[in-house]
Amino acid sequence: MLEVSPKLEQFKGLIQNYKINLLEISKIDNLDAYSDDMKVLFGFIKYQKDKEKLQQFISKNKEIFSCVPLETCSTIEAVTNTKEIRKYMEKNENGVINVCQAIEDMKKSSEAIGEARGREIGEKRGEARGKAIGQKQGEKRGEARGKTMGETRLSTLMNRLFEDERINDVKKAINDSKFRENMYQEYGIK
Repeated sequence: MLEVSPKLEQFKGLIQNYKINLLEISKIDNLDAYSDDMKVLFGFIKYQKDKEKLQQFISKNKEIFSCVPLETCSTIEAVTNTKEIRKYMEKNENGVINVCQAIEDMKKSSEAIGEARGREIGEKRGEARGKAIGQKQGEKRGEARGKTMGETRLSTLMNRLFEDERINDVKKAINDSKFRENMYQEYGIK
């Protein structure tokens, strides 16, 4: 007897009451009990989230995975969202696909993409580190250069003031930066 909530009671006559048998593929232990096509499909579905187990399953069943009918591949694509298999289906001429080869090609392609991304990330990190190191080295060199130039400039000013016996101006130039700048200009020290 079909049970419905009171809100749906008026629609009870429109609702079909029949039994539906469902198959929970992830809980199937013996895939060998099924035909080759079903075994391929169920295995792909069962192990789709565990790439290592999927690879083991395919390796163990290489013979049946080497010639999978297009319909089975189409179902695998739809159910597991494995879009990469589509290009192998489109290239196909004899109605079957070597899924082992397709997966191997997909792995190589993924590895190449991963390597390219890794290289790009590594280059960006290296460039950023290089810039940071270069900037620090540049700052240190600039600081050292500035310090040397400043000391040379001040030393030149002090010598000139001493030569001209302007002792009071020496004391004032040491403590007053504006006065010191005026003295640099007066003596033409750059």
